[in-house]
Amino acid sequence: MAFVAAFVQSIKYEVPPETYESVEHGEVNTIGIFMPLETLYRGKGDCDTKSLLYASIVANMRDPHIVFLVGKQGHEHLFVGIRGVPRKGDRFITLNGVKYVLLELTAPLGLGKIPENEWDAYKRGKLKPLKVVGD
Repeated sequence: MAFVAAFVQSIKYEVPPETYESVEHGEVNTIGIFMPLETLYRGKGDCDTKSLLYASIVANMRDPHIVFLVGKQGHEHLFVGIRGVPRKGDRFITLNGVKYVLLELTAPLGLGKIPENEWDAYKRGKLKPLKVVGD
């Protein structure tokens, strides 16, 4: 799944507008998130847009297990965890006895590597795990 992560990370980081004008549909309300196909079409997105794209691709692969880490209490960020065996030094969380290796999709960091401030935010309870795909 690292190749999917590298692909999503290579997409330009840009926060989607809250709304935009469509010739076919008039004003479209995005709430600041592009849907996966639109992300591919536009070639840009932010943390939640890229996380949705990643999850939608991986959800169609064999035996996916994904969690989102969603910001709360004023912490506005979202990234993913993938079920797997963490390597030495990897950042991971455990939910119901299952390990999820963390993945930041807005920067070209490897699997298990996330910015230190995001790891600190998780430890302080500013990020909430949310099961998305898998048992």
